[in-house]
Amino acid sequence: MALKSSGTTCAVRGCTYNRTKLNNWLKSECFDHKPKKKGECSCPKWYSFHRLPIDDDEKKRSWLKNLNLKYPPKCCYVCSFHFVDKAPTEENPNPTLYLGYEMPPERKRQRVVRMSVDNSEVEVATTDQAVMVFEPRTFKDAQTQWMDPAVEDHTYSKGSIIVPHMTITPTPEISLSIAEDTLKGDKDCLLYTGIPLLVFTTLVSCLQGFAPQSSTMPAQDQVLLTLMKLRHNFVAADLARRFKRSASQMFLLSTPRTSFHGCPVTQLKQLCQSNTVKYLVAIAPSGMIMFISEAFGGKCSDRYITQNSGFLDCLRPDDVVMGDRGFTIRDLVEERRVRLVIPAFTRKHSQLTNEQVTQMRRIVVIVLGGNATLRAEALWCLNTATKHQSLNSNQGIGELFRAMFPDSDIAKSFTCGKDKAGYIIRFGLGAYFKKELTRTICQAGPFVLMFDESLNHSTKKKQLDVHVRFWEDGEVRSRYFGSQFLGHGRAEDLLHNVKECVAQLNFRDLLSVGMDGPNVNFKFLELLQGEHAELYDGGKIISVGSCGLHTLHNAMKAGFIMWQLDKLLRALHYVFHNVPARRADYTTVTGSSSFPLAFCGHRWVENVPVAERAIEVWPALQLYVNAAEKKKIATPSTASYDTLVAALKDPFILAKLHFFLAVARSFNPFLTKFQTDEPVLPFLARELSELLMSLLRRFVQRDLLQDLTPLQLIKKDLTDGKNWLSPKTVDIGLGAETAIKELLSKPGCKVGELSVLVFRKECLQGLVKVVVKLQDKSPLKYPLVRQVECLDPRKMQREPDWCVSQMKRIVQEFIHCKQLAGGIPAGDVIIQQFTSLVSQEARGKDFRSFQPWKQRLDVFLHTALSTHTDLLKFIQSLLLLSHGQATVERGFSINKEVETCNLLEESLESLRLICDKVSSCGGVLHVPLTKDLLASVASARSQYRLHLEQERKKRESAAHTLKRKAAEEELGELRRQRKVLQEVCVMLECDANKFAEEAEGKAGSKMAELITKSNSLRRRCKEKKEELILSQTVPISLVPKMDKILQICAALVNLRGDLISSK
Repeated sequence: MALKSSGTTCAVRGCTYNRTKLNNWLKSECFDHKPKKKGECSCPKWYSFHRLPIDDDEKKRSWLKNLNLKYPPKCCYVCSFHFVDKAPTEENPNPTLYLGYEMPPERKRQRVVRMSVDNSEVEVATTDQAVMVFEPRTFKDAQTQWMDPAVEDHTYSKGSIIVPHMTITPTPEISLSIAEDTLKGDKDCLLYTGIPLLVFTTLVSCLQGFAPQSSTMPAQDQVLLTLMKLRHNFVAADLARRFKRSASQMFLLSTPRTSFHGCPVTQLKQLCQSNTVKYLVAIAPSGMIMFISEAFGGKCSDRYITQNSGFLDCLRPDDVVMGDRGFTIRDLVEERRVRLVIPAFTRKHSQLTNEQVTQMRRIVVIVLGGNATLRAEALWCLNTATKHQSLNSNQGIGELFRAMFPDSDIAKSFTCGKDKAGYIIRFGLGAYFKKELTRTICQAGPFVLMFDESLNHSTKKKQLDVHVRFWEDGEVRSRYFGSQFLGHGRAEDLLHNVKECVAQLNFRDLLSVGMDGPNVNFKFLELLQGEHAELYDGGKIISVGSCGLHTLHNAMKAGFIMWQLDKLLRALHYVFHNVPARRADYTTVTGSSSFPLAFCGHRWVENVPVAERAIEVWPALQLYVNAAEKKKIATPSTASYDTLVAALKDPFILAKLHFFLAVARSFNPFLTKFQTDEPVLPFLARELSELLMSLLRRFVQRDLLQDLTPLQLIKKDLTDGKNWLSPKTVDIGLGAETAIKELLSKPGCKVGELSVLVFRKECLQGLVKVVVKLQDKSPLKYPLVRQVECLDPRKMQREPDWCVSQMKRIVQEFIHCKQLAGGIPAGDVIIQQFTSLVSQEARGKDFRSFQPWKQRLDVFLHTALSTHTDLLKFIQSLLLLSHGQATVERGFSINKEVETCNLLEESLESLRLICDKVSSCGGVLHVPLTKDLLASVASARSQYRLHLEQERKKRESAAHTLKRKAAEEELGELRRQRKVLQEVCVMLECDANKFAEEAEGKAGSKMAELITKSNSLRRRCKEKKEELILSQTVPISLVPKMDKILQICAALVNLRGDLISSK
């Protein structure tokens, strides 16, 4: 193909330099000599043109030979880039550089020399070189490939020939790639490209197939050249030296070949409209992509895309949208109560005003410091959740803050209304805390589940709260994990809901389960044990019984239900509860403003203040009842008042209340110590044994209580009256004794000694019932509860041998339940380290002076066992075992504060998670607002919209299911009706034929009668057939089911034809 015959274009193949480019370059402003043009300054020209020497034929032939043009132009010019000295000189008069092809090397004739041949090796010598290196075929820049025929002849000689016993001098390897020499490691690669070496090599391997075959530069060098230009912006001359190329090639390689800077504006606009697509992308200040629209054509305006992409439907009131100057959508967003923030316009002015500059600075602060506003919104939502404030209270909070703090940039961008606070709490904070807690538990290893259920008054369902105990930061943590809402509370239901709640945890690490004492919970534990053993090769869950705190309350209830004290204490409260008239009468008659307190039916031991208040106001209650009986005040007509009147007639009522207080006060120290989240199970056996012993001393003979172990205490037979003290010597408490003495000392008292003796016997029976209930449900029945006392530091110091023996039994139990990783060898190591502990470290002062109710046992042992890693890991599992349900019970109080009307179940769980996290951190201001948390808060909006979409699909699916069910029912009814019609038609036709046959053998009136009956039946058959034909019309609601009844309709049509033909 001939080149253009223009005298202003370089004649070399592939060279595009011409006079027009040079003139444009000369007219441009010089960077070093501003404001002079490059044609006016002293800088050297970019390039110049040199004409083909016409006068000298020899030079002309040399030029044309080098240019290798089949049809050279009449006026031939060559630019200076193709000359060694940038111009024809005496030494280099011909163009030899970058000619569009690679000139073949000149072959030198080899002189044959005599050489000696040896059996071992052959030496080859030449005059110029010892080794001939054959260059591989390379691709030229020009489209037409050129090869010297002399070189192409005998190409078979280029193949490698291996001759045995021949020694060839090795050729030193020559690196053909600049990248290999430059990038020696990650440090060099990061310096020049900004990416690691592995990423660079991966990028090169991906782009290898796209490298142009016409380039002689390796692909990795091209990628390195491009990245160095992008990262450091090296000039062309510098890159040319580094990569051993000319500056012109560097320009072509480092910048795009096509540039629009010189194109007309109209051409660029037309190109963009025809060859581009637009997307609307919404990004949060944190960098999270919130919305991506569908593709629009290049002719679409920003306003049109915003209107038709669905972006406006994602906006909510009080939102703030920051857009570019092209987004003229203020009227669109203001309709939705959304604020638009865009940069100011200079318009026809040369610069912005002071107010516009201030506004621009605020916008920059919002864009670059968006996390500040996000942090503020996160803190506000944390405070809203922990203070149990209504979400409606956040309505208009952004405007209020902007009015309160007009100079605050954060307040100007703060928006946290009702809806936003709701989805941030549920999909931002709650979801993040749940994910973080799950990850922490999974990393901690063994864990213990605790659960209990209570009535949720908002949803009218049972709320099953699940808590988890695990190790974190060197101590035991008890955290709320989630809630399930259920109707029935059967064991199977509990198992299903608990598994669903903790499905994200590794059940293989489940160590034990903490629960209260109903039989359904033990059934649940039995089912869980069976399933756990089946899944994990016979593994069992460690059992330590039910909650010891619940056992105390139930024991008190069992002992005092005989006197119906709960009914009395409730009646005292409800007589005056929410009845202003009675309270006023009570205050007027008695002059007292103290009223009875409310009784708690499931926490009997904590009713000590209730009983104390009842004894305190009892004289005033007597005055109130006397005034009511004398008609001085209105007499209440309620069951509670009747209960009060009946109690006033009981002379021993005050003694009974004092006896109740005496027994309940003996339980209070135990409750105070064990209503904690700290691991106190090693002290449970001792404290519970002392509590049992204090109760037994009240009514059991002293000689039977000497040196009893915890196991003997719970096995002691207390139903045998021979072991009791006499009723007169039973310890009923000082308060009851004083009340009896005051009763007997009253003048005109009709109570005798016999009545007192009966009262004492009732007290004795009540004590027996309390202790028997404790024995029946006591955690002391479980060996592990008694054995774990060996972890008490004081016990280690006083009785080391006993502690070692108990530790051996614990290890054996864990091995039996397959809860000890490593099996017997690991158990031997644990026992060895524990023996070393009690014989050395436990002899110290710290173990002897340990105070269990002032120091945390987990922190103490974690510090003391730093050198015994295996023992520490095992003891951590022991300290996780639950001693009671105090943590779960406290959660019920939080539930009551969190519950509001129409509160969704998922929102309640999120509020509980937030409250639990804030409580564990020590307050709202101590919650770490990490990058991940802020990212979760920023993405809460998109998660909320995704949830709404999923709910919409669920509702549509449910509605579709109902419609399909109704259609199927209607279709079934239609089929039944058609079946009945078919049967009736067949019967009528059979009867008609029967009468017609009989009429053939008759005559006279008998024949006429039979024919009349036959015709009547045929008329009725015809009517039924018409009904059958009408029933073939399908209702509109069943049109989608048409394919299912086509066969039925066809059968009916055939039946109709058969009936007509038979007629």
